[in-house]
Amino acid sequence: MEKNNAHIFLIDDDEDDREVFCEVLSSINPDLVCKTAGNGRKAMSMLLSGETNPLIIFLDINMPIMNGFEFLRAIRKEDGFESLPIIVYSTSDDAATREKAQYLGATGYMTKPNNHLLLMKKIETVLQSYHLPVIKGK
Repeated sequence: MEKNNAHIFLIDDDEDDREVFCEVLSSINPDLVCKTAGNGRKAMSMLLSGETNPLIIFLDINMPIMNGFEFLRAIRKEDGFESLPIIVYSTSDDAATREKAQYLGATGYMTKPNNHLLLMKKIETVLQSYHLPVIKGK
């Protein structure tokens, strides 16, 4: 698999969360390229311009400029993005948030864990469930 074609896209306004996520993803499979955006508007621009063509998106809900719900509503209206896997990646775990995300087109939901090992296990599980490549790091 070529690196250029194996993008995982994280949309999250927290710089530390983006850094940790990308480090963990790299340890799962170094061939996967972690692309990030700090808000939904930037992510929309990157996706619609073709700057990134991800295999899957991990999406935070609470962000400035364009939040995760607004992003979901907008991206699902765009041609070619109707069936792209989008996993909500949030600290919130309440039923109302999960239901709204699903209603707006999220294909999955993952709460942000508080340690690297748990994050690695959760990301691996999500990638495997979408038949994406998982190779244990050294």
